[in-house]
Formats: sequence, C-alpha cells, structure tokens
Amino acid sequence: MPASVVEATIRTRLTTAWDTADGYILGIDQVTSPPPDGAAFIVIQYPVVDGRRPVLTTRRIEEGVARIIYNVPRGFALSVTLPKAEIISALFRGDGLRVNGVEFFEPSNPVITDDLDDGNYYELAVMVPYRYQFDVS
Repeated sequence: MPASVVEATIRTRLTTAWDTADGYILGIDQVTSPPPDGAAFIVIQYPVVDGRRPVLTTRRIEEGVARIIYNVPRGFALSVTLPKAEIISALFRGDGLRVNGVEFFEPSNPVITDDLDDGNYYELAVMVPYRYQFDVS
C-alpha cells in the first residue's frame, strides 16, 4: 500500500488534468467494476511498493510503481483512445518532476494488454515509477 501522500498526489495530478468526459477515475478505495453507463474509466493500482530506511539516517524511502489503467469500451478506435492514454504518461513525464515530495521517473508509454479480444473493454496501462522520501518523527 502506498503512503497516503503518494496516492493523493497521483490522484490529484490525474484529476486536475484529465477531462472526465474521457472517463471516470477510480482509486484503490473504490469498486473497480465498470460504470453502469458503459463509459471509459481509469483504475489506479500499486503493484510494487517498497519501503526502507537507509543506514545512519532518520529519513525513510518508499519506492514503487503506480499502474494507471485506462479502460475503454470496445468499438472505440485505438487511433482515438491511444492519444488519450498518452496524456496519462505525459502527466508524469519530466526531468526531476517532483510534486509534494514525490519524485516521478520516466513513465512507460501506454501498453495494450494481451487479452484485447476478451471482455467489453480495452485496457491501456501506463506504469509510473516513483520515490517518496520522508522523515519519521
């Protein structure tokens, strides 16, 4: 589970820059079933989170990866949806991008899942590596 600062920073960055007409944003504390209206939606997951304390310091470090999945209803052309998924990558791209003490590293380009022919949605996933350093009082 990521630190609350990490989760809030990623969610806020997505929310402020994402047009909700392009899909809902669901976080780790929400139901991840598709919206009843069949609209596109984003799911934020944290498959890798590792915390540690370097020797001889009071600072702690959390490193991990946020997996941001853009779920698009089948039938939408990839030529339309892929650029929208690329917006997600662009939100976290930048040399030395640091927000609220969370440092982001080069995100992946959108990856289309292998099970493209299954279900009602295409999944386009972006992996965003991060590091969060904090003091423990």
